[in-house]
Amino acid sequence: KRLGLLSCDSHSLEDFRTLVSDLLTYISVEHFSQRSNYPFLHPNLQVEFIVGGQRVGFLGVLHPLIQKELDIKGSVLISELEVEKLQPKKVKYKSISNYPPVVRDISLVMDKGQSVDKLILYIRDLEEVEDLSVFSVWTNEEVLGEGKKSVSIRLFLRSTKGSMSDEEANSIVFKLVEDLKKEFNVSLR
Repeated sequence: KRLGLLSCDSHSLEDFRTLVSDLLTYISVEHFSQRSNYPFLHPNLQVEFIVGGQRVGFLGVLHPLIQKELDIKGSVLISELEVEKLQPKKVKYKSISNYPPVVRDISLVMDKGQSVDKLILYIRDLEEVEDLSVFSVWTNEEVLGEGKKSVSIRLFLRSTKGSMSDEEANSIVFKLVEDLKKEFNVSLR
């Protein structure tokens, strides 16, 4: 069984990818996306979704030559997911902390082709990270260097043992950045 999605609206590829990714997250499927190479999709505007090390679907813009041949105006966004391969992970519940969160923003420089999703999955596994959100992704070769992108992430840190001090939060973020440097070859912007 397969689930297909099609959009001929003015959605951007990133909006459409976020929609499909949010759908997978909603049904508790831990996933990430990476570049793909489907011949019927635009060569630079496509990704595939990976769950548990295997491909479960794709998303992209219909190839311009196919659009021209079919006389389609505007862009066509296509996604397909293999439903049988979408095994929701067991949801782990943890007690809600009575203590306030500490918010920290970090901006990282990484290779353009590197998956932000893998980075997010890695960060989410940290015990002290209650939530996170990516609030900026941009490229500028003059500022960042060739083939690089900047990713800014807002971290919501919380302890169940007591109020987290600034020193504790800064220590957690420092260790996280050091781990990300080793694991993903990123640098702090």
